[in-house]
Amino acid sequence: MFGARWVNKGKCCGKRLCCVFQCEDIQIQNGIANLHSTGVSSTATFSCETGYRLLGNKSLTCAQIGRGEYMPICFACPETIVSFGGSTYTFRCGYHTWDKAKAYCEIQGGNLTSIETKEENDFLKYVATLILMSGETQQNRWWIGLIQKDRKTEGPFEWMSGHPLSYTDWSQGPPSQPDDTTFIIGFGTESDCTSLSPDNSFQWADDDCSIVYFSQICEFRYQ
Repeated sequence: MFGARWVNKGKCCGKRLCCVFQCEDIQIQNGIANLHSTGVSSTATFSCETGYRLLGNKSLTCAQIGRGEYMPICFACPETIVSFGGSTYTFRCGYHTWDKAKAYCEIQGGNLTSIETKEENDFLKYVATLILMSGETQQNRWWIGLIQKDRKTEGPFEWMSGHPLSYTDWSQGPPSQPDDTTFIIGFGTESDCTSLSPDNSFQWADDDCSIVYFSQICEFRYQ
């Protein structure tokens, strides 16, 4: 009667309804969450399968989960899988142009990720930051699915998934010229594709689609 995660435990004093708060089932991709009880003070500890490295919190209490603390991730190349808000994301290591990254995601049944809310954006930046801090990958620049669909006319940016562009996090404001000149030299000046880069604290930057020194974030939606 109080909302999600409150469970009716029968009658309390005065024969009134008695409700207690319980944690939801906890799962992490390619890992294990050990939760010995579901009470508000219980603690979950995390471990990863062989070949994966745990990044982030090694343990969380029930009170922390869903209250500003993110779940840890199990990291490995070539592919790290995480879930958030009804979607599954794969952070795939490698070197790809934007078009090759797009094609790979679509072959797998997804899309280069679209980002529609601040909460989703903050989560993806959190994962990218953990991977950067691991020190185990040479490149931590990630293609996402935002592009100038009409590259000849320099039109507005749109999500390839077809979702509306209702939220943005440009590092230098909406692009009217290339943001990241470091990687544009030698590749032309048509910055029609979008990336997350540690150079901009993983805010969005428009880049030349032909740059090959980028990995990709694929998104698979299940709702």
